[in-house]
Amino acid sequence: MPDANAIFISYRRSDSNDVSGRIYDRLVATFGAAAVFKDVHSIPYGVDFPTYIRQQLGRCKVLLAVIGPTWLTVERQGQRRLDDPADWVRIEIQTALENEGITVIPVLVGGGDRLSEANLPDGLGPLAKLNSAQARPDPDFHIDMTRLVRRLEDIVGPGNSVEPGGQSPGQQKRTNPQREFYLKRISQLEERLAIVLQQLDAALGAEEEMALNNRAEQLSKQIESFQSKLDAP
Repeated sequence: MPDANAIFISYRRSDSNDVSGRIYDRLVATFGAAAVFKDVHSIPYGVDFPTYIRQQLGRCKVLLAVIGPTWLTVERQGQRRLDDPADWVRIEIQTALENEGITVIPVLVGGGDRLSEANLPDGLGPLAKLNSAQARPDPDFHIDMTRLVRRLEDIVGPGNSVEPGGQSPGQQKRTNPQREFYLKRISQLEERLAIVLQQLDAALGAEEEMALNNRAEQLSKQIESFQSKLDAP
């Protein structure tokens, strides 16, 4: 399993709180709760916030910069938050960019666009040059997350099924045979989806691409269905 807090999720609550939570849940289901850092879930009560954040940034191998439609422009008291050197999103990403041991992956959500270096403050310019992932709404969410998970496994190591720390209360209530069946089916479907995505990357024509997209959408819906059963109380 990956090291503790190997994956650091950086996001703005006002910009992408809901989808960041969904990304976190999917990553926990794959890598385990201990491997994924997200402030709401991962910062213990009573610790010094700035110190703890910097410590976890020093431990991570990859930072996901979740970028939604207002990430670049959101303001506080008439000033763009990103222009404030004390803005924590800016500090998180800039710290990661300056560390050669950390891979930074922009993740576009909610219609967020690729960034332009001209619109970024000093220290964040390199972010605009990085190839972005995306996490689109359903039915494409699982397709996008499967691609992202494959890349993360290249960086932090392979993941497994849901770890005990990543279970929802509903999952914990399930009997083991039920839970194991749902997890096995999700794993099988995700493997099939990964194969279809590889075929899609090599598609030779519009007709083949359309057929593969339809198959990927069907698999994504099946994954969503089994995940809903797994999460049900």
